[in-house]
Amino acid sequence: EKQLSQVRAVRRLGLMIGIEIKYKAQAALELLLERKIVALPAGANVIRLLPPLVIETSQLAQVV
Repeated sequence: EKQLSQVRAVRRLGLMIGIEIKYKAQAALELLLERKIVALPAGANVIRLLPPLVIETSQLAQVV
């Protein structure tokens, strides 16, 4: 619940998702990488998720 309060906006186009947060994205990116989720910054406070089109349902469930 606390983490959701840090989200400003979620934007998406197909499988590409941008999550705008209220703090610098680098800390969140490091936490995601520790959980074996590769994400990239898209600006100072936006996390970009861009999974491959051939991603498995089980892999999507892990990220969600």
